[in-house]
Amino acid sequence: MTVYPTNGLARWHQLWPVKTEANYQILIVNLMPTKQVTELQFLNLLAHTNLNCQVTFAYPSSHHFKNTDASLIKQTYQPLSQIWGRSFDALIVTGAPVEKLPFFAVDYWHEFCHLVQWSQTHCERVIFECWATLAALYVQYRIPKTTCSQKLFGIYQGVCATSNPLLQGLKALPMPQSRHSKLLLPTVLPADLHVIASHPQLDAMVLASHNNHTVYITGHPEYSTMTLDQEYWRDQAQHQSILPPTNYYQHHQIINTWQTASQTLYRNWLQI
Repeated sequence: MTVYPTNGLARWHQLWPVKTEANYQILIVNLMPTKQVTELQFLNLLAHTNLNCQVTFAYPSSHHFKNTDASLIKQTYQPLSQIWGRSFDALIVTGAPVEKLPFFAVDYWHEFCHLVQWSQTHCERVIFECWATLAALYVQYRIPKTTCSQKLFGIYQGVCATSNPLLQGLKALPMPQSRHSKLLLPTVLPADLHVIASHPQLDAMVLASHNNHTVYITGHPEYSTMTLDQEYWRDQAQHQSILPPTNYYQHHQIINTWQTASQTLYRNWLQI
């Protein structure tokens, strides 16, 4: 098994063996400000699926970088403007810390809308995560989002619809959540959209379109063990109103309860 990043920030090339042929050509559109950390999280997650993957990282051409060295990203990532003529086995679009903004206020909104439409014809399977899920569901189904009174923050264990092949081998789906917005789902969902994992406080945790072509994940299954802890102390230092992450600190220790389930979910996704 090999995970081979074709680009991305240079230091990851030292961590992963090179393989000239890969079973899955995967495009990751990394919208997170922590580019290096997010890259490694996804590469680790894909490596533990035990499948051969070749990963290409991309960024929206219209994005104005605030927290990342734009010149470095442009040297190591591909702009989406150079992606449109290509096809991939799989697409992953990460979350982004813009969920408090109206969709139309995001500087790369029009490019994101094109990405959603392009993914339906140029990618065999698609995953949107966190903000990207909220945004994609709005683009495709006009499902709105709403701002939460308190940040959804912690580990939440979803109840699985076990008949769906995406959830094969999973009795429950623990998953990190870290967001200020949530979906306002209609009473009756569009005919080709289904909730396949849910939680009483979150409603939908994972949704899927017909034949599981597009999967919408409201959380961050890729998060490493310490990510929520780092986000908690970051928000504390910025004097934000933040409660400790739910179901995360156990007897003053942090135990990764979601990693195995996340690996199973992504393995199932690549193999269906």
